[in-house]
Amino acid sequence: MTLVGLGLYLGYVPYGCVLFDRTIAALQIVATAVFLIYVSDGVAYGGSVVAQLYKALGQASMSKLDFFRYFSYATSAVCLVFFAISAGYFLRRAASGEARVGALPGAVENSRRDAG
Repeated sequence: MTLVGLGLYLGYVPYGCVLFDRTIAALQIVATAVFLIYVSDGVAYGGSVVAQLYKALGQASMSKLDFFRYFSYATSAVCLVFFAISAGYFLRRAASGEARVGALPGAVENSRRDAG
C-alpha cells in the first residue's frame, strides 16, 4: 500500500509543478503555479472522500484490501489510457513540426522591453 501511495505521489509532483508552470509560460500570463496546485489538491482531497464514501456506502460487504486492490487496478488503467492519449498528441505534434525547442517566440523581446 505504501508503494502505491509513493507511486501516485511521484507521478503527481512532476505533473503539478512542471506541467502547470509550463502551461502558464505557454499562455504567456503573469501567474504562479500555486493556485493550480491548490485546485488540483482540492480535487484530489474531494476524490479521496468520494472513494471512502463509496467504499462505506456502496461496497460495504467488500473487504478493504479487495477494494484497495480493485481501485488501484482501475486507477492504473485510467492513467495508462490518459498517458497513451497524451503520448499520441505529443508525438503527432512533434512529427508535424509544431514543437519548439527553447524560448517562446517573443520571450526575449518581451524580457528586454520589460527590463529597459
